Amino acid sequence: MDLLNFIEDAGVLTDVRVWTDDGDVHALTLQFVQQSLHLFVEQDTDELVVSTSFVLNQQCTQPLTALQEVYGYFLIRTWLMHNHKGYQDALQLEFYHPDKSQTHFVQIYVEASSLTLFRLQKIDV
Repeated sequence: MDLLNFIEDAGVLTDVRVWTDDGDVHALTLQFVQQSLHLFVEQDTDELVVSTSFVLNQQCTQPLTALQEVYGYFLIRTWLMHNHKGYQDALQLEFYHPDKSQTHFVQIYVEASSLTLFRLQKIDV
């Protein structure tokens, strides 16, 4: 998938939904004004899959309030990361708001067949 074109067309982040099973997050949908970005774990390889046209076969989701801080922010950069075996296992997102001086970084990676989220913080040295 072409994340560069997605970033240019997405607009601002408006909602994040998660699919969980026994407390583990197996998929995320990041909803932007123009389109959605879907992230899920390929169970056979523990690889992160990023798509704009994924339909989950499970029933609905719940909101992810942990990322409400970046609602209304533009997605300006993404980094796809690979592990030492070459599997795509993480995605880092950078969000920007024109009225704020600091950008926000969110990292989503595959850990034990589920997704783990981190907010990264810039430290000036």
